[in-house]
Order: sequence, then structure tokens, then C-alpha cells
Amino acid sequence: MVLFAVIMVFVSSGIAVGQEAAAEKQIADAVSALPEPLRAGATVVLEPEPGKRTVLREGTNAMICMADTPAPGFAVSCHHNDDDANALRFWELVAAGKSAEEIRDILSAEVKEGKFKVAAGRVTYSLYGPFQSSAIVLMSVAVPNATAESAGLSTKMDHFRPWLMWAGTPLAHIMLPGQ
Repeated sequence: MVLFAVIMVFVSSGIAVGQEAAAEKQIADAVSALPEPLRAGATVVLEPEPGKRTVLREGTNAMICMADTPAPGFAVSCHHNDDDANALRFWELVAAGKSAEEIRDILSAEVKEGKFKVAAGRVTYSLYGPFQSSAIVLMSVAVPNATAESAGLSTKMDHFRPWLMWAGTPLAHIMLPGQ
């Protein structure tokens, strides 16, 4: 009986250590989208489905990073805490299977209705890809209602140069590809 209790202590300790190591990896992966100086202070959350958020680490700066979920592919993103409601709504629409155009239209209407605001100049940092090793770095800078003409940018996606996405809408933003 004593041997069984000792084995259970070791097994449960191993599980706790394994879970802690998994959480530390999720945190490191999530903050990898951020510039180095912002990483240590970012809050990291895991939200495998809308409304099911777990805080993996409380932060000390204004950034919130969303950890990769078990879904296929690798996707992490970090945003300013004032944009958290916007980000949650975006991911809710993604989870509902909405197309990019539908998401743009729904969120634009909600901004116009005053459900949330988009702050000009706010940056979102992301890493997306089929695997972490091949994930593409993208940053976006909010420029509400900007057009190709007002921003001097193309609206065509370009993996090597900035482009303007969702031009002319409250959700217009400059996409900045990185490495």
C-alpha cells in the first residue's frame, strides 16, 4: 500500500511537471510573435473555442497573446489589451466559419453601430502557417477608413511589401510582412 502511494506521488508529480512544461511552451510560442522587448510582460491566454479562455500567464504590459490551439496548423497573435473585445469577436466569427468578407462586413457594421472602437495606429502581431517552423510573420497597423489613395499603398496582398487590407472600412489596416 505504501509503495502504491509513493508511485502515485511520483506519477502525479510527473503529470504536473509535464503540464507545466506544456504551458511554458505554449507561452513561449505565443509571445514569439512579439518583438523581444514586449515578450516578458505580455499576458498569454489560451482560447480553444470562443468563451473558453484560460489565462496561462498574467502580464505586466498592455499586450495579450493568444496561444496556439490544438487545431491544425500554427497560429498565434498578440494585440493591445484595449483591442481584446475586437480580437475576441474576430476569432468568434472565424470559429463560426465566416469568410474574410463576411467578417469584414460584420465587424465594420458593429464598429459603425458603436459596439467597439478601432484605434488608429494600434498594432497586432501574428504568426500563421501549417507548421510553426514555416509560419509567416505578419504585423498589422490599424488605419480606420484609409484608402489606397490616402495611404499610398496597394490593396493587393504582397508577401514582400506593405499593403492595405479592407481599405475604406473602419477596419482598414496596413499589413506588414516580416521574417
